[in-house]
Amino acid sequence: MIIKTFDNGWGPGIPLQDFQQDLLAQYFMPVQLDAVPTVIINSTWYTKEFHAMVMEQLRELQPKRILLTALLDPAIPRIDQYQELDCAVHGIGYYHGNYEIDAWALIMHQHFDAGFVDSTTQIDTAFMCLNRKPHQHRVFLYNKLNELGLTNQGIVSMGGTHLLDNDVTQGSKLAPNPGADQYGIVNDIMSLGPVTNWHRCFLNIVTETVYDVDCEWFVSEKIYKPVVGNRPFLVYAPRGAKAWLDHIGLQHYMDDFGDITDLDLGQPVNLPKFLQQLSAQPKSYFQKKYLDLQNKILYNKHMLAQHITATQFKITQGIQCPV
Repeated sequence: MIIKTFDNGWGPGIPLQDFQQDLLAQYFMPVQLDAVPTVIINSTWYTKEFHAMVMEQLRELQPKRILLTALLDPAIPRIDQYQELDCAVHGIGYYHGNYEIDAWALIMHQHFDAGFVDSTTQIDTAFMCLNRKPHQHRVFLYNKLNELGLTNQGIVSMGGTHLLDNDVTQGSKLAPNPGADQYGIVNDIMSLGPVTNWHRCFLNIVTETVYDVDCEWFVSEKIYKPVVGNRPFLVYAPRGAKAWLDHIGLQHYMDDFGDITDLDLGQPVNLPKFLQQLSAQPKSYFQKKYLDLQNKILYNKHMLAQHITATQFKITQGIQCPV
C-alpha cells in the first residue's frame, strides 16, 4: 500500500502531469493493493533541500519499499541515497533496470500529430537542427555551425538567437510554458512543426535534453521525431547515443556516409565538419541517399511501434515489485 507520495515537481493543471499520474496509477495498482508500506518519490525538481526533508520524514515513516519515479525528466535521486533505511528501493521510468518505462514514447503515441512526410523530390537541403531551450551542448553546436557558415545552409533554430520565419504559431497544450514568451520559440513537443521543412531536409540532427544520453539514460520526444518524420538522423551525443538506440532496437546512421567522409560520426566534435561536407553535396545526392536508406527508415519506424506496444503492455501488467 502507498502510504506517502513526495512530489516537488509540476503542479496540477498541466496535462503531462495528469498523464504521468494516470500512467503510474495503473502501473502501481499491485503496489496499492498489497500490504507492504510503500513510499513514492517523484524525481522532478528533486533538490538537496527537498531530499533532506524527505529523509527526515522517511526515518519516521519507516517504509518497507521506496519507488523513485522519473517519467518526464531525467532521474535525479539515486537508489544509494536511501541505503541507511531498511527497505527496498527501486527506480521507475528513466532508470536502468526491470522497471524502466519510456514515457515519452507513450506520450508521442497518444498525442503526437506527425503530419505527412513522404517526399524525395522536394529534398533540397542537407540537414535540419531545431533547438528551443539553449542548453550548453546545443549552444556549443550552434556556435560551431555558425562559425562554419552552416546556420543558413540547413534549417537551424536556437531559442533566443536564431528563429525560423515559418515556425509554428502555437505550442502544444500538453507542454508547460507552451507559448513563445520563453526563448522566442513555442514549445512544440507534439508535432514536427511545419511539414514543409521536413519535406525539404534530408538529415535530422537531434540535440536531446541531456547531452550524454547513454550515461543519463533519458530521452524526450526529440529523439523520436525523425523516426516518425521518415528521416535519417544523427544524435549530437557521445557515441551517437548508440546504447539507447540499440536498447530500443533502432538502427543508427553513423556508418552510412563513408562515401563522403571518413569522420567518426559517433564523436559529437566531428558533426559540424561532417555537416559542412554534407552541405557541399548536390541536391541529387540527398535524394538518392534518402532512397538508399529507405529500408532502414521503415525498419526504425516499425521498431519504434514495437517498442511502444511492449511498453504499453508492461504498464497494463502492473509492477511486480519485490521487497
